[in-house]
Order: sequence, then C-alpha cells, then structure tokens
Amino acid sequence: MFAPQLPAQQLLQHATELHRRGQFPAAVEVYRQLLRSFPTNPEILDKLGSALTGMGQVEEGRRHLERAIQLAPTQPIIHHDLAVTYRREGKFAKAEECLDRALKLAPRHPVYTAAKAELFLIQDDLDRAMKVLEPVRRSAAEHPAVALVFAAYAPRIGAEREAAEAIGVLLTRADLAPVIRLRLLFAQCYCLDYAGRFDDAWTAASAGNLAVAATWDADAHSRTIDASIEAWTPEAVRLSPSSSADGSRMTFVMGLPRCGTSLVARMLSQIPGVVNAGEPNELILAARDLQGDAASGTPIFTRPAALTAARLNERANAYLEQLGKIHPGEAHYVDRMPMNFLNLGLVAKLFPGAKFIVCGRDRLDLGVACYTHLFAANYPFMYEAERIGRFIRDAERLQRHWKAVVPAPIHEVAFEDLVARPEATARSIVEFVGKPWDERVLEPARKWIATVTLPDGSMRDIVPDGRVGIAADYEAHTAPLRAGLGDAPA
Repeated sequence: MFAPQLPAQQLLQHATELHRRGQFPAAVEVYRQLLRSFPTNPEILDKLGSALTGMGQVEEGRRHLERAIQLAPTQPIIHHDLAVTYRREGKFAKAEECLDRALKLAPRHPVYTAAKAELFLIQDDLDRAMKVLEPVRRSAAEHPAVALVFAAYAPRIGAEREAAEAIGVLLTRADLAPVIRLRLLFAQCYCLDYAGRFDDAWTAASAGNLAVAATWDADAHSRTIDASIEAWTPEAVRLSPSSSADGSRMTFVMGLPRCGTSLVARMLSQIPGVVNAGEPNELILAARDLQGDAASGTPIFTRPAALTAARLNERANAYLEQLGKIHPGEAHYVDRMPMNFLNLGLVAKLFPGAKFIVCGRDRLDLGVACYTHLFAANYPFMYEAERIGRFIRDAERLQRHWKAVVPAPIHEVAFEDLVARPEATARSIVEFVGKPWDERVLEPARKWIATVTLPDGSMRDIVPDGRVGIAADYEAHTAPLRAGLGDAPA
C-alpha cells in the first residue's frame, strides 16, 4: 500500500501510533493533514475513517472508508474497518457482508474471523459465533482479537480458565497497544470471576482501572447535583415551559449503567411498532448547550428558569428529526441512554407526555459491577472504587428528587427483578408503556439470563451484566467503595 516519502512517512507513522494508543482526535488531525496532500490514497482514507469511527463520528468515517474501498477493493483491512462502522450503526447485515469480503480476500484471518464471531455475539447468536471462531480458537494466546471474543462466551461453555490463561500469555507481551491491553485486562477479570478466582479478578480490574488514568472531580459533581436539586423545585417545574413535541411517542429508559437498561430496551423493541433507538447523546448535548457554560464534568442542566418554549421546540424537533432519519416511519421510540437520568427534569420538558423507566440495582452490587467492567462510553467516574461509590450516592439522591418533583410517569425497575422474575417484570413494563402484551418481549431476557449445561454435566446461570449478590464475592476489596457510598443513602 501507500509508501510516502519523508516527512509524510514520519507523519503517517506518528498518526498511526496515536491511533494505536486510542488518541483518536489527535490521529484524525494528522490523517487530515496527510489527506490534503494525498487525497486519493486508500491507506490514509482507511485510517482516517477508522479513527473517526473510533471517536464516534461514524457517518463521516464510513464515507472515507467507502472511498478507500473504491480505490483499493482488494485490501481486506478496509472491508473489515467498514464493517466496524456498520456495526456501530446497527447495520449488522451490511457489516457481515463486509467481513465476508474481507475473509474471501484473507481466508481464516484471525482478526477478521474474530470480528465476524463478535458480530454474531452482539446479536445474541452464540451458536453462530462459536462456529465461526472455532477454527481459530486455539490461537487465542497469539491473537488478542480472538482472545477477546473467546473470553466473551467462554463461561457459557465452561472454558473460562482456558480463556483466562490465553489472555495471561498475551499480557506478557510488550508490543500490545494500550487500548488492547486494557480490553484484555477486563476480559481476564470477567473470566476469572466465573472461574471463582475473585482476588485475581479484582487485581485484573484494578490494573485496568489504573491504566485508564481517568480524572474526575467528585466534589464538583456533588455540588452540581446540589445545584440541580435546588433549582428544580416543584414551583420551577410548574412554571417553566414545555415544548410542543409529541412526547407520547417516546419512552426513556435510564439509570446508572449495569442496571439492565439495555435489556429493558431490547425487550420493548420486540413489540411491533416500537423501535430501540439505542443510546443517542443528543439530549446530553442539549443539556450542555442549554446550560450555556463551559463547565467540566457530566453536562447537567440547572437553569429551568431560563428555558423558553422556542429553545425547547428547537432541541426536541431536531432530536425527533434525527431519529426519523435513522428509523424512518411512524414509530414509538425507546431511548436507552443511561445518563439521561441526570437531566430527567429537562427531558420531561422537552417531551411532554413521555414515559420514563428508571432502572436500579443493589448499590454495592452495582459498584462492584461497574468497577469490574470496561465501559465503551466516556465515564471517567467509573474507574476508582470510592469515586464510583460517590457517584452512585449522588445518583440516588437525584433520582429521589426527580420522583418527588417531576409529574411525568416514572416506572422503577430493579435489576434483581429482571433476573428473578423476568416475566412479571416484563409485563409490568409493557403495561406501563401502554402497549399490548407480546410473548416475544421475553425472548431477550431468556437469552440474557441463560442456564447452560457445561461439558461436565453441571448447570450454570449466565447473566452477562453481573449476577445478583456479586459484592459478597469481593467483600475483601470493597472498603473504598463502601466509603464512597457512605453508611446509608445520603
């Protein structure tokens, strides 16, 4: 492929290293500089498209990748990278087509094979994922992509020790990209947890959390929560305007991550006419823009007295228009962005008539589940145990406040009920949303809460988002988390 002369070669190497380290914005800047000099170079187009996708600018990334394929249709890496953009957009059939083309050009390539298996895992098709990965499974200790996918389903077949050992071998390598090392540490934690090696699992998670090196001002966040509670009084809620948007078409599923929000949204999307809109960040951005300042931290709107009907209509209509482009036709939308709970009062003003489902979980279980999980979203408050506890405590008091002052219908769903009583919980959710019961609603729960038979004949329950009572297994490590939570809810 491309072999530019110096200094272009040095620039490309520099951008590639930034990309490898997950520093996507910096890499994109250098790729764009190179593209101005080499506008028809497929390698630069591919790398730019991949980096843009990595930082969430999927549509623009896809355009560059499609152009790269036009220029170099026989390069399998470009087909693979385009598949990643389609997967991010939820276009799984197109992603599969791209991966099939990559594998036709490079049969049994471990990275492309793993990507196809992962695509099936995302769609809850475990059998196809296992079938695809099996020819390269034994190379897990050599290829991080294979190890990561294998680790994701290993506990379902009693192979968690095998996966953990393969990852352990990989982690001894000095040439791993930091992003890959990070993913491997949390995958190892997942497998070690199922192997019952809880101390080792916590060690792996701790190494991963330390490597993230996230910064978060917990005191500033607490003060912002105070400001929100103080501003959104019952009188402020009553006096502030609402948009004219039709909120009856919207259900918002929210709450802290690892509480079952994704499952609730998938369950509802089984009902005809209901669309799972995923986790759009438009309302988080709306809160930031309407707030009108450059405050750091999670955007939280604290100025209800400054709201105008015109501004609310502008933001609500833009959001609904965007949903309509992605999911054409009349539909009932389910937005499952967890962090929308921070601005429930504002969202209720944007979409009068909307319904809100707030998911919750035992606070100590939740803290452990967050600490032992690598989030794809930018959650800088999730990588230090005491910080997690403080964030949960602030979330609890804010959620209590919304329930007390916001007149919109709010339905609370407990993670524990999703696990222990999925049908009764599902029926209550469907009834709350006002849709007719459909047996298909239970299918995502059956896949999510699976009882599998292991090779030795024993039975095991698999709940990918963390079992009920997980904190008991990590009691020796939870003192910082308990300190952050406090002895009782604040």
